[in-house]
Amino acid sequence: MKKVILFLLVLGFTFNTLAYDKKSLVERFTNASCAPCASLNSAWYNTTLAEMLATESISHIIYNVWWPGASDPMYILNTPDNTTRTNYYGVNAVPWIVVNGATVSTTQSVFVNAVNSGNSQYAPFKIVLTQRALSDNLIEVGVKIIRDPNDNTTFATTKLKVALTEKVVVFPAPPGTNGESEFHSVCRKMLPDANGTTLTIPAPGDSTEIVLQYVPTASFLQSVNIDSLRIVAFIQNESNKSIY
Repeated sequence: MKKVILFLLVLGFTFNTLAYDKKSLVERFTNASCAPCASLNSAWYNTTLAEMLATESISHIIYNVWWPGASDPMYILNTPDNTTRTNYYGVNAVPWIVVNGATVSTTQSVFVNAVNSGNSQYAPFKIVLTQRALSDNLIEVGVKIIRDPNDNTTFATTKLKVALTEKVVVFPAPPGTNGESEFHSVCRKMLPDANGTTLTIPAPGDSTEIVLQYVPTASFLQSVNIDSLRIVAFIQNESNKSIY
């Protein structure tokens, strides 16, 4: 059976002015034994998230941390990337929400306002993803980064970061102690890893392309439904962690 990856772009729509829309990136930190995480999900997060994903107004990545339950299988499968992103933002409690590189409170109105604010901003880049290979033996993705011809941004160290997320992960029984057995947008692997790839910024109007590969491990293939994979690509300023 032919397998297809669905692509989620952080930056993506071109206007006649040659400026690009910015789609907010939401990064959420959680754990399968985090009771407040489950309470937040049922209170408003899952409903609000579903609405935003349905309207394609955000890209979404879930990282699993190693507390309060060290045996969280989603953390264990992708320990290096989950740990790197957790430490990158200085996460010390869950639930924890980051919107466009900035930590926000777990209050619904604050979260929605942060997403809307990000979506109203200008993006200097457009990202185009190409599926080059998708099989049990190789996952290969081409990432083309196009810079707005009118952009005059001065860039600090900037990195491309790419996450393979699984749309829905369902366990036959809760894998932790918070009662949840269904999880969304779970980060299964980052390409090449969570540190990302340092960009040589193209000149205004020019583009650059990066090809990333991953050879799935046996544990990855056992745990992940490749047909349910989505790719989230984003460009991050390493000086202030903001998302372009």
